Amino acid sequence: MTMPSKADIFEHWKKWLIKNGFSLREPNCWACGIWWDSNYDVDGGATWGEVREAWNRVPLQRSILFLNH
Repeated sequence: MTMPSKADIFEHWKKWLIKNGFSLREPNCWACGIWWDSNYDVDGGATWGEVREAWNRVPLQRSILFLNH
């Protein structure tokens, strides 16, 4: 079994994130709320692939993305 990408984990939690008011276009830590200004944000015209790529680039550990929710 291969380790899922951060974007795959993000996609798994997408409905939960929307339900709880998180912006899908502004990657951040769901546990502590840290964010990186606009360094990883994507604009409103971005494709879903660009949104996923932003989540792959953000400096989070997979365990933080997966285990805290």
